[in-house]
Amino acid sequence: MKKRVNVFVHMGERVHRLAISMSGTDSKRPMPMEGQVVYIHPKGRFHVVEFLTRGGPVRESFTGIMK
Repeated sequence: MKKRVNVFVHMGERVHRLAISMSGTDSKRPMPMEGQVVYIHPKGRFHVVEFLTRGGPVRESFTGIMK
């Protein structure tokens, strides 16, 4: 029996994303950051991830709902 692999994000899931709003131009190689999915558009158009930073939480949206 094949194991089904989930390819969509879920609310509360921890994901790694490249946060464009926090990767400055001085960074030669921006690294993905770990954040938590806090919103998923009802039709799957985008999802919002919250990153915890020293300055407080920062949210950024990403296209689609794929992992």
